[in-house]
Amino acid sequence: MNYSEGEKLVYQDKLQAALEFYETLLIKEENDPIALREKAFCLVQLDRTSEAKKLIENLKTILPNDFKVKYLEIKLIIQSGDLLGSQRNKNELQAFSNSLQLDNQSNDCWNLLVQGIICNILKNNYKESLELFEKSYNLIQQSEKHLIAQEIGNLYHDIYQIEEEEEIQKQLGIPKKECVKNAISWFKRVGEDNPNQGKGYLIISQIYLNQDDYEESEKYCKLAFELETTKPVAQVQLATIILKRDNNLPKSLELLKDAHTILKQSSQEAQESSAISPEVELLIYQAKTLADKGYIKEALQILEESLKTHPKNPYIYLELGHTLFQSSDDDIPKSVQYYQKCYEIDPEFKDPAPAIAIGSYYLTQIQQLQELEEENERFDSEAELEELEAENEENQKKAKKDIQNNQKTNNNEQEEQVIQNKKQQNENAQEEEKKQKDTKNKDYEQEIIQYSKKALEQFMKALKIDESKCQKVHKSIASCYRLLNKPTLACQSYEKELEQDPEDVETMTELVTVYRELNNKKRAVSLLENIFLIDQTNDEMFLQLCELLDNNTDKIVNVLKKVYDKNPHHLDNIAQLIARAYIQFDQRQLFKQPEKWLKTAYDLNPNNPETLYTYGLLYIGKDQYEQALDWLTKCIQIDPDHIDCHETIFELMENYFDQIPLQKILDVTKILIQNNEEWLSEKILVCKNNYLLDAIKDLTNHLIISRDDEEDIDDCEEGDDNDNDEDEDENDQEDADNKED
Repeated sequence: MNYSEGEKLVYQDKLQAALEFYETLLIKEENDPIALREKAFCLVQLDRTSEAKKLIENLKTILPNDFKVKYLEIKLIIQSGDLLGSQRNKNELQAFSNSLQLDNQSNDCWNLLVQGIICNILKNNYKESLELFEKSYNLIQQSEKHLIAQEIGNLYHDIYQIEEEEEIQKQLGIPKKECVKNAISWFKRVGEDNPNQGKGYLIISQIYLNQDDYEESEKYCKLAFELETTKPVAQVQLATIILKRDNNLPKSLELLKDAHTILKQSSQEAQESSAISPEVELLIYQAKTLADKGYIKEALQILEESLKTHPKNPYIYLELGHTLFQSSDDDIPKSVQYYQKCYEIDPEFKDPAPAIAIGSYYLTQIQQLQELEEENERFDSEAELEELEAENEENQKKAKKDIQNNQKTNNNEQEEQVIQNKKQQNENAQEEEKKQKDTKNKDYEQEIIQYSKKALEQFMKALKIDESKCQKVHKSIASCYRLLNKPTLACQSYEKELEQDPEDVETMTELVTVYRELNNKKRAVSLLENIFLIDQTNDEMFLQLCELLDNNTDKIVNVLKKVYDKNPHHLDNIAQLIARAYIQFDQRQLFKQPEKWLKTAYDLNPNNPETLYTYGLLYIGKDQYEQALDWLTKCIQIDPDHIDCHETIFELMENYFDQIPLQKILDVTKILIQNNEEWLSEKILVCKNNYLLDAIKDLTNHLIISRDDEEDIDDCEEGDDNDNDEDEDENDQEDADNKED
């Protein structure tokens, strides 16, 4: 097949047209691997995540060793990072990295590019990442060089924005300001490598705008404006420059009006009929654009001014609500008033957004109440403890006094009466305190119920208006039902959420918890099976599965084997979990089954830290502690953040110090110091094995002396260099004097 037309369209940044071209090719040959891969590339670039994800899963089977597909896969994981949550996102990236056979001597530009991304995100190794990117840049064909230039520019820019001067000097050996110069240089190269690309110019314009260099910012903004694909964004950037430099809001709004016109004209999709008048649509676009750029005050000014001419327009109130909602927490109550105004003005208002926002506000209020209650409980517990200690101290003093006055019998009856009166007063005070606490708890519970009902009412209203626009609303409804102690209804709402997104691990996790409360083990286990199909690194879910199945090895393994048979990817993760189930809960197997499954996992991926960790557990069970330490050490060398493995290593060295060679313990301790010195310091404080403590102490002293010696040598070398420089200067001076004579 001839793909040149599609390649040309991609090069021209006409991604939608390129996508349509590859879809046409696929009508003729539906399984053409190159057309499928390039279609996936267009989908990723267009941020059409769900479509791209399905296609890439298919491509992983058709082109299992194609690193351009792997590049698209890792870009997709990064794009969906905010939705996944940072920890799960990191787990997914780690699992992706473990599944790769990487070679930094490779001549495959996509292989090197993927390695560079992994070095940056998982290892935080900027130097190696940049080296890999530049190797890839030198190898990739000319038409795609701009992609790598963009990656390198982005990395330099990110380093400049997030890292301190000291860390940049340590990793790259250059001053921080040099990073931004390098970023600009590479972003320029994006446009040089592909004259149809204006994204690099836009970022350069923003960098200069942040530095208040308006002339340079405007210069690069105009370069982006000349290109069709970046024209409307460049117009918005120009409006921002005018506003920041000249404080000229009318001129800025005029430019935004032009940008809005360009956007409408360049839209390739059929325009839906809008309920908003063109005039109001423009006002909302201008306000929204300014708010997105951080000009909240100016955005609010535009919207509030527009209410004078359009006092009954719900869309203006809706945008006012959105703008204030993102402004600050203090403005949220006022934003809710604007949202409510939408439905007051027009009871038939067909947008569910205000109802969803109001419902979310009520849930936020509940969260704040819960946090306050937890803080009060913690404070009450501390106060009760102090009171108890004071009472004990008082009782001890009283007991001593009673012993000292044991012989005195005068006024005994009177003293006894005083004691009884005091005791009665204390009991009355405690009873009153208990009543106040019960009343307070009832008020707190009542507030939670009221807010939950209000939130539920709003979410139900949103569904009634237009369910197709209600993302994650069923999950919010489920949260309300749980707060109202209606677990069955909560389950129904969670299940509806899963119908919309069957791979939502967060919803499945919540649903497992509720089904466990309802004692519906069968459905909970079924959901855990689905979770493992998506996320095989979830240790918490593995523990829940074990608890649900009463730690019965046969049942646990049966569930995991089903997952193993269904899941074509990351089989090594499932295999090591099966092995772990045998190790932890089944002594009958005498380690034959876990060894078999671990060998399967290791053969599939020898660099999976979980497999190496489980091998360590296996050898601990066999009482072969030296071999166990070898496997556990391999694990933390690949994954320095594997805290469970660090804990297991320390326990192993503490409990079986006399059964492991001292040199091996010292070598492992060096790695522990490199990985997490602060954690090791805390472990030393509670360590009960004096021999291990002495070994660590000697090693630490040796490392400190070695470090000091190295610094002294460096200082001496610097001193020698300075002395040599001085001698050279003196010789030069003598030569000059001789010439004069």
